[in-house]
Amino acid sequence: MELPKKEKAQASPLLKKIKRILITILVLLLLGGIGVGTVATFGCYSEGERSGNVQKFSKKGYVFKTWEGELLLREFGTQQSTVWTFSVQDEEVAKSLEAAMSKGEKVMLHYCQKYYKFAWQGETEYFVDRVSVVKP
Repeated sequence: MELPKKEKAQASPLLKKIKRILITILVLLLLGGIGVGTVATFGCYSEGERSGNVQKFSKKGYVFKTWEGELLLREFGTQQSTVWTFSVQDEEVAKSLEAAMSKGEKVMLHYCQKYYKFAWQGETEYFVDRVSVVKP
């Protein structure tokens, strides 16, 4: 049993309107997800500096080779120390760190802590972007 032509014409605009609303919602959700993902991946959760001596720095990984390091942090007034792990993405920063480590110099590392990272970016959530040698 077919609907009369008048009823078909009334149902069609309603379906088109629902379809348009659903497509708009899906596009907005997709754009929102891309926005949140971009902020989470490229934005900094926190920034700061840490100083100490680099005790380990190497390029690691099976598939994705990343620069990973350990900074030895001395606690004031005690002989205890803490190890802080970090990742480096910039080759120039990696060269500076290697040079400072080979000379045994104390360094100040500026880092950005990420909300989220991909496997090819590094093992830690702390990414060092600047290095300066601390003068004694």
